Amino acid sequence: MEVAHLQNSDYLFLVGKVRVFENKLFDRGRFRRLIETGSRERFIKELSDTKYRLSAERIKNDDNRSNFIIACDGYLYEVYRNFKNKVEDSSFLDIFMLESDIADFVDFARGAECKESYCRGVLNINWAEAEDLSGFFKEAQNKIEKIQSGASLNEISYFLIEKVCMDMITEKYLKNVQSPALREYRRYYIDTKNLLAKANMNVNDSFLRGGNIDTHFWKRVNISDGIPRKIKSQPYMQNIKSTGNRNLWEPEIRRFLSGLLKNMRKHTFGPEAVTAYMLSIKEEIKNLSLIYTGLGMGLGEDLIKDNLNLAYV
Repeated sequence: MEVAHLQNSDYLFLVGKVRVFENKLFDRGRFRRLIETGSRERFIKELSDTKYRLSAERIKNDDNRSNFIIACDGYLYEVYRNFKNKVEDSSFLDIFMLESDIADFVDFARGAECKESYCRGVLNINWAEAEDLSGFFKEAQNKIEKIQSGASLNEISYFLIEKVCMDMITEKYLKNVQSPALREYRRYYIDTKNLLAKANMNVNDSFLRGGNIDTHFWKRVNISDGIPRKIKSQPYMQNIKSTGNRNLWEPEIRRFLSGLLKNMRKHTFGPEAVTAYMLSIKEEIKNLSLIYTGLGMGLGEDLIKDNLNLAYV
């Protein structure tokens, strides 16, 4: 991921393609129709007439939610590769797509052997057959082993693996991204991941670096007794009731972040519109996954709608 300066013509070409592809993003009506199908079977049939038709075919006889996401990620990967091949430097995209590889690295660490357990990531590693890691993930493995000396990779917590990899992205690549909008998005994204981790009490000290709020704050703050002013004043808390159901925090945070994406897609001369479109597809897939899961659980239409993020539409 060596950094090079893209020419305006590269950006203009990609943004032109984005303007065409944006018309394929699902609108509110499409999501409503998918919810109203009432069952996974009819949901998959409805999806078969869309850009996710290959994904729908793969998942037809599989109730596993994770496999559904992996199937849909195949479409995201194809769009990503299409854009990546059109520019000299794709680091502005890679930074936001590496999380698929990190998810694969976690599965690899846990010993997943099935090829279908892995997403198609930036690095195009065949994780199901990988034995010796190299490059980014070899470096991550070495860092992890130094932190927890003597522990095998499959004994390390998910949160520590994610922290090491995400911090490496911040340290190695994000500093080379010149776009203020992309850097702002990433900082808020890190903050909200730390907030949700704290709210769900999933971690002790594996908070991510690179946000607006430093990791020392997250380590020492206690939000079970109330939300401190420093957090309350953040823009992503605007529509969140600190005393309300914390299960509703995530969809509100996703909506806030997608509001940033919606503004970035208006840019014409830089990488913002391209990256925002890719991240919007990820949100679209998340929505589809929530509908798929909700239908399988027999949830009511209103409850499914409440958890969707349509702020990017």
